[in-house]
Amino acid sequence: MPKSPKIKTYNCSQATKKAQALIPNKKRHILILDTMFKCGFVEFTPPGSYRGSLTEDEVQQVANKLNSY
Repeated sequence: MPKSPKIKTYNCSQATKKAQALIPNKKRHILILDTMFKCGFVEFTPPGSYRGSLTEDEVQQVANKLNSY
């Protein structure tokens, strides 16, 4: 049985940096993380960190959302 192609994912820190590179006015990291959370791609873990991973497409969705403001 052939293997399905592995989808590259990025942890929160990597995804934030990647999204920031796609946003012309360089939004702050916390706004990017908050948008990832609101989109349902990551979860908030008290006392103040985020956990999860995003695909390339999800990072692009976050950047598009922030670029629409």
